Amino acid sequence: MESDSSKTGGKARFLPLSPESDQFNPLNVEKQKVFSILSYNLLAEAYTFVFAQTIEEKLLDFSRRSLLAIQDIKEFSSDIICLQEIDIVHSNFYKDELEKLNYSTVFAPRPHGIPDGLIFGVKKDSFEILEHKVFQFDEKEENPTYKKGNIAIISKIKHVYHSKLFNILELLTF
Repeated sequence: MESDSSKTGGKARFLPLSPESDQFNPLNVEKQKVFSILSYNLLAEAYTFVFAQTIEEKLLDFSRRSLLAIQDIKEFSSDIICLQEIDIVHSNFYKDELEKLNYSTVFAPRPHGIPDGLIFGVKKDSFEILEHKVFQFDEKEENPTYKKGNIAIISKIKHVYHSKLFNILELLTF
């Protein structure tokens, strides 16, 4: 797929986002110097009550949803994953399952007793997490009404083939 590029005066090449495309070749990623990112809000079990009146209970069940989410992550096989609303009580489940899929992960719980957090992960054969820092946006807020537990993980990662460095920011806000 090609598109005119006014900045380069020539043609810009865009890789299809869909693994189902005939042009997509995950084995050729190194040559193409591209990588994939999956961002996925998994709806923390603690928040499913909001949908209890409109969605069948079995569809909100963690054991069902978590296995489907892991299956999706496996099928997409993205180089970088950013998962939001991971229940603290289920964070080890996700970290263990992602380890089986060859991901290095970092979990960041929200502050103030909020029951969920973020997972940031990279495929070990694509990237290495060099360092990460968790930011709490309302840590100095004195009014409890405004303590929403807004957090971010910023991770410095290195591509294993090209040694290029990237900073990736993942947010979880209300």
